[in-house]
Amino acid sequence: MKRIILFCFVLCFAFVSPGQSTQQAAVLKDIPLVWNPSAAISTYSAIDLTAYKNAQFVIKPFTDARTQPADIGLNTEKRFSTRDTLVTTNQSVADWLTDKFSKVFSQLHTNVVTSNGTFFVDTAVVKFFVTEGSDYNANVSVKVTLTANDG
Repeated sequence: MKRIILFCFVLCFAFVSPGQSTQQAAVLKDIPLVWNPSAAISTYSAIDLTAYKNAQFVIKPFTDARTQPADIGLNTEKRFSTRDTLVTTNQSVADWLTDKFSKVFSQLHTNVVTSNGTFFVDTAVVKFFVTEGSDYNANVSVKVTLTANDG
């Protein structure tokens, strides 16, 4: 069970990242989310999933626990404006993360199914925010609950 929790922790924090957009301040509204991992999943050789070879994971749709689900960042550069600019998206962050999380599970050669799984993964988005200044500072936090099919 400790391996499963570690596995979920690694997935949540190593592979979830918002897209980096170089849009001007005037167009920082409704920015599309972009998946751009800094390293391929295959480079993480330390993840040993042989214990889950026969397990089936049901990735339930993520929920968004944030109070402002459209807000995804703050641009603090002063190139285009004299004030900080809020960055928003018109996409569902929870749906976007559900899709990416499921793909990462599949890339790790785990068996992802839509029902009757061995394990059920429930995830809530707690934080998803990037501050862009001279660099990007992302704050992504999710709460993952892993439940076996027997409860």
